[in-house]
Amino acid sequence: MSECISLHVGQGGVRMSDPMWRLFCREHEMTLNGSHTPHQTIPILESEAMQKVFEETNLGKYRPRAVLVDVEPTATDAIRSGQCRDLFVSDQIISGTGSTNNTFFGSFGGANHNILEESLNVIRKMAERCSNLEGFMLFHAIGGGTGSGLGTRLLEELLDRFEKSQNLTFCVLPSPQPQSPSFEAYNNLLALNSLLNVSHDTTIYENAAMLDIFEKDPFFYTSTMDDVNHLLAQSVSAITTQIRFDGTLFPTLADFQTNLVLYPLIPFVSTSFAPISSIQRTCQQYSPAELILSLPTSTNQLANINHKTGKILAASIMARGDVVPKDIGQGVVLGMTKLLTFVDWVPTGSKYGLSYRPPTRLPDSPLYSGQRSACMLTNTTGLRPIFSGIVEKFDEKFGRKEDLGRFFDDGAEETDFVEARESLSRLVGDYYEVEQEVDEEEELQDG
Repeated sequence: MSECISLHVGQGGVRMSDPMWRLFCREHEMTLNGSHTPHQTIPILESEAMQKVFEETNLGKYRPRAVLVDVEPTATDAIRSGQCRDLFVSDQIISGTGSTNNTFFGSFGGANHNILEESLNVIRKMAERCSNLEGFMLFHAIGGGTGSGLGTRLLEELLDRFEKSQNLTFCVLPSPQPQSPSFEAYNNLLALNSLLNVSHDTTIYENAAMLDIFEKDPFFYTSTMDDVNHLLAQSVSAITTQIRFDGTLFPTLADFQTNLVLYPLIPFVSTSFAPISSIQRTCQQYSPAELILSLPTSTNQLANINHKTGKILAASIMARGDVVPKDIGQGVVLGMTKLLTFVDWVPTGSKYGLSYRPPTRLPDSPLYSGQRSACMLTNTTGLRPIFSGIVEKFDEKFGRKEDLGRFFDDGAEETDFVEARESLSRLVGDYYEVEQEVDEEEELQDG
């Protein structure tokens, strides 16, 4: 058996933990005090897979293999007093009383250095209780200081201390607004540059894209960050189903990198999920083919990706619930080939995985959950506009030297920004070269 440790860092990452672990508990037939009460005897393999993310205590209960960290206590206090208050033990939730000054560097400098050391100490003890530590899953938003700075710093430290470990990152980008604070532009750039160096596979989410899904559907009455976190939880559940229930496509964290990251310097992937529908809508049971073929559409994208222009380097599609292999027949495969443009030097195209474990929903979730769902991860050049937009926003703020003082106060140097910009610009250039190469080949074929 191997184990994975989840790290929820910063306000965004900690708030994400509440619906995620409540959903995991529901899926694994566990109460929120850690009691495992399955309706029927579960297979040995499934029991072992569950213990990848849950740890059994001496009292026969379970708790998440997770550490929640924030420099200031607002989000962590909400967990301590919320529905998950009996699920986590006290040393799993770490918070201070200070501030990061909203900078990438402020989250682990000066007085906040103690938070870093305490976090590493708790993670070390949790790792020592593992029989075969597989790696880490990081959940964070990178607009603020803690999620961007401490989140990536933890990955860097853990790579040094656990050299053979793998990591999988779930990274949320803030909604770009005309008057967005300058620190967001700097933090985004610095964090993405760090992830290029320390993350094996990073799934990109955009708050703007997810909020847009709720706002455009008249059956969703609200459009709040709680709604977004429920959607994030459903997506993470779908992505990790095969880790937690003994799958074949992604049974280990290393398989995410193997299947999706062809080049270490392009570790970013986008995700889509279906169905995304309100419980207020007249329930419609979507067929497996309908679900899978809806994944590339804008209403199912959790980041603003245009699959008509983006080129696919790798894609993995996971269906769960009432789905059998024959449901993913030649028609589905050909349909996805028409909807997505693959680079011709990757012969495998899409990979498909199935899990018979049905999806579920939380009682307070606005999302409909049927008998089946589907999720797609793509390593695509469609991420290029997102990253080029981050570079452009950075150039706008940095060119005016806007609000740089707080970063310099926390130990930043101008070269840190210049090097990070060059790094992300190279990534944008790599995406562009791939797109040009594929477009030229298509023109030659058409000619």
